Amino acid sequence: MPLARRAARRRQRRAAFLVVFGTVLAAVLASGAAAVISGSVASNHRRLTIYSVATGIQYINTADDRARGKINNPLDSNANKLAPKSAGRNGPFAGDVAVYALRLYSDSAAKHGIGTAVYTCFFNYDRHALCQAYYKFKAGGTIVGSGPVDFKKSSFTIVVSGGTTTYLGVQGQASASPSRGNAQRIDFEFTKAASAASQSSQKLTVYAVPATVQFMNHADDRLRGMSTNPFKLKQEAVILGKNGNEKGNGPFPGDDILYGFKLFANPNKTTPMGAAMFTCYYLFVKRATCDSYFDLGQGLLLASGQVKFGGIRFTLGVIGGTRAYLGTLGQVSSRPAAENIQRFDLSVTGLRK
Repeated sequence: MPLARRAARRRQRRAAFLVVFGTVLAAVLASGAAAVISGSVASNHRRLTIYSVATGIQYINTADDRARGKINNPLDSNANKLAPKSAGRNGPFAGDVAVYALRLYSDSAAKHGIGTAVYTCFFNYDRHALCQAYYKFKAGGTIVGSGPVDFKKSSFTIVVSGGTTTYLGVQGQASASPSRGNAQRIDFEFTKAASAASQSSQKLTVYAVPATVQFMNHADDRLRGMSTNPFKLKQEAVILGKNGNEKGNGPFPGDDILYGFKLFANPNKTTPMGAAMFTCYYLFVKRATCDSYFDLGQGLLLASGQVKFGGIRFTLGVIGGTRAYLGTLGQVSSRPAAENIQRFDLSVTGLRK
């Protein structure tokens, strides 16, 4: 088969892949609108169903940043050996981004519009992504959600961590599945904070072993941003990043590092506990804002916070969970354990007895 024809077919398969999963992701974004259709979410526990359809998809191919990050990076030799693998030759690959626009409906026939949404997915290993969702409704208010999505499957569950105005303080989870035609069904579960008498706390320690590490070197984007940008930057405010040498000097603003971990109940790694994913976006002085999730079998915990590159101790805030951890809050404290193992002490409150 001619190379041009093969390339065209690969592009078609990737486009089809994105369209199919774009409509699946649309289901998640419809979740927040459920409160608009069904009224107040003041009760402690509610199950709602809504539908949505993808209206726009933009795929961002970061192959150049990925390739540059393999050569010019601040990682040690062990981390450099843990580049994530993709499920296929066509990706998505670690560091790629997919952005979706969606329209929200109250019916599976997609006739009664109730709002719009956007979804941004940052890919890590084997077509897994950490996705962030924002839902805006005609009746007013926005709901924010985030969580892991496996793009090899047609259903998934993410965490709803809060919202504004009508949805102020709402927490819960959104479970997406295909519906008829291009519409997607979302079974959305809201929960309000339980009373102190009906709450319990949990402390859990897990040990994390690095499974994948991907450094994304955005040197070209930084240089482009210095010469072409919408801001009036003073010369002294422009950071060149010490001639672009990441080793010892980076990460620089705009870089990001993707981590995947295998979790165990003990430092001997004899009892598997699940997996974790971190996506860290670097700012200044080697500090990053990291979004993470912990898949613990009984449910997901979503955590976020600031981490310094090379730091051996840090604390993240738990901002929600799914299933057994639905509506929980708390923190994750990290410190080194044996060899390359990291210890995570998870402390959550708001579990229902």
